Order: sequence, then C-alpha cells, then structure tokens
Amino acid sequence: MDQSAASAVPPPATLASSGERRLAVIQFFRRVVILLIAYLILRTVLGGWAYATYSTGNVPPQLTASQREWPEAFEISWVSRRPIADIVVGGWYFSAWLSGAAFTLSLCIVPVAVAGGLAVHRMTARGTRVHTILRAAGRVWLYLQIAWPPIIAGLTLLLILAVGLHLFPAGQAADPRVSRAGEILLSDRLYHLVLPALAMALMPCAVITLTVIRVLTHDAAYGVKNLLGNGLLVWGERSFGMAAGWLAIQILVETIFTYPGLGLQLLNASITEDYPVVFAVVTVMALMVLIGRLIAEAFGALRRVVNMPANSSTPSVQSPQPTRRWTLAGLIVLIIPLCALLSSLIHPMLMNTVWDRDIFDPITGFDVSLSDYPSPPSATHALGTDPMSRDILSQLMFSGASSLVPPLNSAFAALLIGVVFGGLSGALAARRSWWAETLSDVLLLPADIGLLVPPLAMLMLLAASTEVSVPGVTAAMVVLLAPRVSYAYRSFWVDAPADHAWRTRLLIGPAALLLGGAFVGLWNIETLNFFGMVNVRMSWGLMLWFTQQAGYLLRSSWMIWAPVFAWWASLLGLSLGADTLNRYAHNADALFHLSR
Repeated sequence: MDQSAASAVPPPATLASSGERRLAVIQFFRRVVILLIAYLILRTVLGGWAYATYSTGNVPPQLTASQREWPEAFEISWVSRRPIADIVVGGWYFSAWLSGAAFTLSLCIVPVAVAGGLAVHRMTARGTRVHTILRAAGRVWLYLQIAWPPIIAGLTLLLILAVGLHLFPAGQAADPRVSRAGEILLSDRLYHLVLPALAMALMPCAVITLTVIRVLTHDAAYGVKNLLGNGLLVWGERSFGMAAGWLAIQILVETIFTYPGLGLQLLNASITEDYPVVFAVVTVMALMVLIGRLIAEAFGALRRVVNMPANSSTPSVQSPQPTRRWTLAGLIVLIIPLCALLSSLIHPMLMNTVWDRDIFDPITGFDVSLSDYPSPPSATHALGTDPMSRDILSQLMFSGASSLVPPLNSAFAALLIGVVFGGLSGALAARRSWWAETLSDVLLLPADIGLLVPPLAMLMLLAASTEVSVPGVTAAMVVLLAPRVSYAYRSFWVDAPADHAWRTRLLIGPAALLLGGAFVGLWNIETLNFFGMVNVRMSWGLMLWFTQQAGYLLRSSWMIWAPVFAWWASLLGLSLGADTLNRYAHNADALFHLSR
C-alpha cells in the first residue's frame, strides 16, 4: 500500500476520555438550562403578541363584558365560545394517538432500513456492480421520500388506497371513547389511523434513516464495534430532535385526512381568525418541541459519553469523497428547478407570440370554445384546464418564478445571518473547553428560541394576524430559517475535514446550506399557498388550492399531477444538490439541522 493510500485509512476509534465525558455532562445540563430559558422567552414573546392582537380591538362584540377583558378574552374561543383548555385537550387527545401511531411505525421502518443500508454498505466494499447499483437505488429511494411533501404523500395514499382500492377510510377519526356496545373499539381507531400515520412517518423515517446510516458507517470506519448501541443513541437523538418537523408534518396530515387534532385546529383557527386558539395551539406545540429536544439532548450526551463525536475531525484523516457519478447526478437533478425558473422567462414570450392572451392568460384566461370546466388534456390545452377554464400549462410555467424565487431569496438572506452567528459559535465550539462551548451555546440562544416552534405553525400564526404578501412571507421565512442555518453552519465549521477545512467553511458549506435552505423555504411557502394563505397571483401550491376549493382534488388527476410534479421535482433537485455538496464535507449533522 502506498503512502497516500495509507494516509486515507482512519485511525482506530478513540473512546471518550474522562475530560470529554465531563464536558458532555456539563453540556447536557447547560443545554437544559438554555432550552428552558429559550422557552420562557418564547412564552413571553407570544404573550406580548397576543396582548398586541387584543389591543387592536379585534375582540368580537358577541362576548360578554367580563369575557372581553384581558386575559379572559384569550381564555375562550372567539368562534365556538368554548374554553381554550377544553379545545386544546380535545385536540391533543387525537394528536397523541396519531403521533404515537406514526412514531411506532417509524420504530418498525427505521431499524429495517438502517440494517439494510449498513449491509449494502459493507457489501459495496467488494466493488461489484450489483452492490453499487443496490446502494445507489437505496439512496435514490430515500431522496424521493425526503422530497415528497407530506401533502402529496397523503393525497397519493388517499387516491390509491382509499378512493381507488377502498381499502381504508378517506379521513376522519374513530373515537375509541365511542362504542357500539359500551366497549372501546380500538380496532376502528387503528383502522382509521393507518393512512394518516403512514403519510406522517414517510419523510421523517427517510431523514432519520439517511443520517443514522451516515453516522454509523463513519463510526464503523473508525473501529466502533457496538453499532447497535451507538445506533440506538443516534436514532434517539435524531428522532426526538425532529420534534418540530414531526409537528409540522402532523399539521399537514391532519388537514388532508380531516383528522381532529391540534394541527387541524390550528389551520381552522388561522382561517377564521380565532386568535385565542391559534396562540394556545402554538404554545402547546412549543412545549412539545421543548420536551422532544430535551430528550434528544439526553441521547446526545450519552453518545458523547460513550465515544468521541463521530464527526470529530482529525488532522491526519482524509475525508472520503463521493463518486464522480453521484456528484454528476446531483448536479444534473439541479437542472429541474433551473428549468422551472427558465419556463417563467419563456412564458411572456409565448404570450406575446404564440398564445392568445384571452385564452392562455394564467390568471384571467378563459376558453369559450370548451363546454366542460375543467377539461382534460387536448391538442389546444396540453395539460387540460382548471375549473375556471384556465390553461394549466400556462399556469405551471408562470408559477415557476413565483414558487422558487421567494424560497431562494429567503435562503440567501438566512445564509448571511447564519454564517455570522454559526461561524462565531463554531469557532468557539471547536476549542472543546467548557467556557468556549458555553459561550457558543449562549450565542445561539436566539436560534434556540426560533427552533422551538415549527415554521409552518409560526407562518399560520402570522397569516392569522395579518394579510401575508410575498415579501412578507419571504421575510418571515428568513427569520424562521436563520436559526436552522446557524446551527447547520456551526456543524460545518466544527466538523470540517482537515484536508479542506476552509474550502468547506467558505464554499461547500454555504453552497449546501443555500440549496438546503431553499428546499425548506419551498416546502413551507408552497404549503402555505396550498392553504390559500399568501396573497400571490399564482403558484404551484395555489393551483392545488384552486382545485381543492372547486372540489376536484380527488376527482380530476390531470389538474393536480402537473403542479405536484413541478413541486416535488424542484424539492428533489434542491435536496439532492445540497446533499451532494454536503457529502464532500462528510457531515451527517448539517442538513439534519435544516430538516428538523
């Protein structure tokens, strides 16, 4: 073996020293204190926001004089007149069933997927073409699930398993407290939970599986023998650390399946401007995220006590590089969102030269020659028309810029903030002393406050408080993305490979976070457009909202698959491009901070 090859072989694993264990214990208790402080600050901010909403005079006149006083006005629903405590407890009851079912499903899926991924990874070392193909197929399958929005996953399951095959109910929930003969019908409850739980578990399972496999394969290369124990710790840290992500997905799943949990209550209250319910649900969700993050910190501390962090960079270690084929594939997929942007530039040319504006205008177009609205694809309308007889292809091309530009702008602005705070925090954390790590955590206290609320829930709170325009939702997304980018960039700074540390910190890391931030922004903003909460002329999510409002969401497939494919393919291109860059840094944590 030549000298260059020998230098690429990692040294044996270094178990945590007594000093490292002491730092892990200190870090755990420090993180507990900081998270509790962050939650108290968030509660204060939400309380001030609620009082400001009350002060604007939005209290309905139907309330009694005593109910119109502060804080009594926010202890009762402004729509149903029910006590807030009863509403929250009732919603939490159903949400707990759905969360428990989805989490149990992930306990079954993730270990099998991780075991299969590790087996294929070990076999790939033999260098055979079959094993290489299996490994690539596994990666592609995980990326497809990560990029598949839960809204679309839910609609797909509904169309195939509920509407098409009639195997499961299309929505609602069977209450186990209601029985036919005085007994709890648990079987009915589980029967109604199958599709919602599956739709809720798909994306988190893919994210958790991908990150756990990467950490364990890195640890295996360093000679860590107890993959089972280390894998359990990594799984716990990732699963509970994604508490905000779980709740964001639960909001969407409950909406698609009309499941009466906290997520559906939040959406309905946002639409009806029932501010007491909105603030109460957001506060409860923040408490649930706090509990999840505290559990994740405990798993992380145990993992740090057992052995050194998997991504600790060692000057003598050369970081493994992704293959050229995989890098090329990641860059090729990036062409998809670029083509969507290009189509928006081509659209005005077609309107001025080829298409009749009266028929093909994406907003006001109307084809009087058609007798059916909506109409299926034809020679004149390649993708068909919507319920208002507007051309779907014209809408799809017009929506490329309006769907992608706001997420890209918010990701770029959040990156500027995250590089500053994440870089300073990373420089301190890299010193691995108690005082430096303490300063690093305190510096990111504002980020911890922002991480306690799912971005989608905060966007709904904003939509309930004021009319949301495109600049407004872009600015809000910057505020929500900056904490996640800050933590992700700190991970890039601390764990940068020694052979190209500064290239990772200044080029690869920021580029990966720009694409990853655009992925998160596109996911959230288009979801808000799907609910019709953003004042935008047209977008992919708004196309689905028009279809849903007209009652054709589950009836006319040609109206939903075009915007669904454009949204999903763009998410796939952004996530795969970000992950391709991330693999050059061999970092298993950076993109996880964005996805959580």
